[in-house]
This record gives sequence, C-alpha cells and structure tokens, in this order.
Amino acid sequence: MGGPTNHDLFYRLVWPHRAGVLRAAVLLTHRECDAQDITQETLLKAWRAIDRFDSRTGAMLPWLLTILRHCWVDRLRAAGRHEREISLDDWPEDPPAPVDTGLADTGEITNPEELLNTFSDQEIIAALRSIPAEMRWTLLLVDVAQFDYETAAHTLAVPIGTVRSRVHRGRDMLRAALLKR
Repeated sequence: MGGPTNHDLFYRLVWPHRAGVLRAAVLLTHRECDAQDITQETLLKAWRAIDRFDSRTGAMLPWLLTILRHCWVDRLRAAGRHEREISLDDWPEDPPAPVDTGLADTGEITNPEELLNTFSDQEIIAALRSIPAEMRWTLLLVDVAQFDYETAAHTLAVPIGTVRSRVHRGRDMLRAALLKR
C-alpha cells in the first residue's frame, strides 16, 4: 500500500555506508572517539533527512560525506578551533625534488602502486594527516572513495577546477610527506 518507510530507507541506503563514513571521520578528527561521535552525528542527521534524499539525483556516499563535512566544520566552529590552514600561495610552484629512497635504482618498484604498498597504513594515515584539511578531504574523496571530479566538487561545494588543483597539489604534498619518512 504505502512506500518504504524512513526506517526502511535508512537501513537500505545509509547503513551499508557507515564504515566508510567512520573511516573518513578518523582521517578528519585524528581520534577514534571523536570519529565515532561525528559519525554518529552524521548518521543521525541522515536519519532525520532521509526522506529528502533523492536517489535519482545523487549517490548516497557523497551525500553522507557532505553531511560529515558539515558536522566536522560545525564542531570546529563550536570549539573555536580552526584546522591548520595553509595558503596555496605559500606552497612552492613546483613540487619538491624527489627524495632518493634507493627503491627506483634497484628495479624492485616499477610503478607507483607498488611503491605505495611499501608503506604501512599508519605511515599513509600520518602523511594524510600532515597535509592541509582541504587537500586531505579532496584526496579522500577522489583517491580513497573513488569519486569522479564532478562528484567530489559537488560534495565539497567547490568548482571542478579547484578539485583538480587540490588533487594535484595534495598528491605532491602526500608524496613529499611519505618520502620524508
């Protein structure tokens, strides 16, 4: 007789993405307990707004990550804290010279994916945490969640050119942070 209830919609559409939201929250907050709190807040807001989600015009994970981003910004504002900010004007025009790791000379690593696999998850997370928040968010969406640039731009509420720039600069920053280790 009637369509699916909000309860049904929530558990069918939102619930399968809770682990992905928590992973994103951990990268943002740097603390497991804060990540769990902000994830719970995100899921609660999604529960309250599930009847406004239109699956024909958007995908669920970008919608949830947009809610997560808003919750995180609201928490920063409420706490009077600001994430470490860096002006893109302060970042060098060219990426730093590659650090000699000795890996390329040996022929052991033939592609970037293999090189990335030489780092532990903790090293990658630490490197991600060392870059500015807007770069970290963009890399999280494009490289981790595998969003296309248009979806990432919509999720972050920025132009697509900004996403392209942040991806390029963020990858350079991440590379430099990883190779320093």
